[in-house]
Amino acid sequence: MKKSLLSLLAALAFLPLVAGAATISGNVTTGGTTPVVGAKVVLIAAGVHVDSVMTDSVGHYTFDSTHVGATGAKQVQASKAGMGTVTNTVNITCATQAATSNFNLAAGGNLAGTVRKTSDSTVLAGAKVVLRRGNTSVDSAITNGSGQFTFNDQVPATNYSLVTSAATYFTTTTTVSITANASLSVTLYLALTVPATITGTVTNSSGGAPISGALVRLRRGSATSAVVDSVTTNGSGVYSFSGVAPGTPNAWVTASANGFFSITNNNLTVGNGATVTSNFSLVMPGRITGTAQGYPAPGILVNLANALIVLRRGSDTAAISDSTRTNSSGVYTFNNLTPGTPNYWVTINSNIGTATNANVAVTAGGTTTSNFSISATAIARLSKETGALSFSKVGNELYVKMSVSSSERTVTVFGMSGGIAYHTSVPVGASQISVPAVYAPENGYLFQVK
Repeated sequence: MKKSLLSLLAALAFLPLVAGAATISGNVTTGGTTPVVGAKVVLIAAGVHVDSVMTDSVGHYTFDSTHVGATGAKQVQASKAGMGTVTNTVNITCATQAATSNFNLAAGGNLAGTVRKTSDSTVLAGAKVVLRRGNTSVDSAITNGSGQFTFNDQVPATNYSLVTSAATYFTTTTTVSITANASLSVTLYLALTVPATITGTVTNSSGGAPISGALVRLRRGSATSAVVDSVTTNGSGVYSFSGVAPGTPNAWVTASANGFFSITNNNLTVGNGATVTSNFSLVMPGRITGTAQGYPAPGILVNLANALIVLRRGSDTAAISDSTRTNSSGVYTFNNLTPGTPNYWVTINSNIGTATNANVAVTAGGTTTSNFSISATAIARLSKETGALSFSKVGNELYVKMSVSSSERTVTVFGMSGGIAYHTSVPVGASQISVPAVYAPENGYLFQVK
């Protein structure tokens, strides 16, 4: 019986291995020689987590044939806290392959420390310490009652920043360097934040009188940031922001009031517990107004309606600041003008000519009058009056009244370009004729009677 069993075992020893008997094994070390005990090794096939094992007391691991499976590429991944992760690719080419994949993990170090108050060096409990590598948070810890913190796992050897924060304290950032197989202990200090105050007075630039009820807005970082707080000035023009968080971003404070230009004081430094004074002297805008009149024909003075008025500052060749048109009475107005130099140049463009009023001064809260009176440049060339004329409008008709004549006459209406716009005859004994009201002298038309 024993002989038969031995013969069977001997025969089995010479049989070929069955399909799927491939294995993957290896060692995980640090520094190339020191075994890493308890490292996690993961077997991945076609993106699927197949199996995982832990290295033994000599840093060795094995994946047996049951999990290695068929031929093809496999990923083997080794990792341990504080020592990073390494991934190898293993190509299984035959069912009987015994593949080897070794790993060398980087050694890490230990990091601990204490957080203290800058004011008196007493320990600070409940502070948060974040370990960052570049812009990535690696780990975090909270200080205990003794102000101490510890990162329990080994930290991979490289450079880090420690971001330390606590309520009512300034956040600090400290750079540290972790060395392999070494322990680092650091002491971090936090300064207590003492609220700051921003205060000031809002006055009128003309005479310095305080402005009551002016709106003052507080922003942090820029003039377009969200409004953090807003207050109004009291009867003495005084405002105040209390409880302002010190530090960056800096403060932008804007003051505004009805009838005044707004002003922003930029980039105010807010010190710890400081009182920052930020005063404002608001400027009232000025205005330019006037009446445009002209002589489309000798002795005929009309208001120039719908004439284009152009505003420039500094010279007649400067960029156009604003433009408007005269109303039916020939009146124009520019509002909300910045007073002071440089002065303004005002130009009219009408159907009987152009003109410029130069060096028009504007004062804060003041109204400057700048009128125009221009004459048609082509009157002498276009027309010669014969007899006295008078005009009146009824609805859409313009009545031209004249003396009675014993002979037939003609009335010709010219545009300012010199072309004939309208022509009619006056019968013998007639004292008036009618033409369309659009050809009225105030619209820039010239009448010739022959």
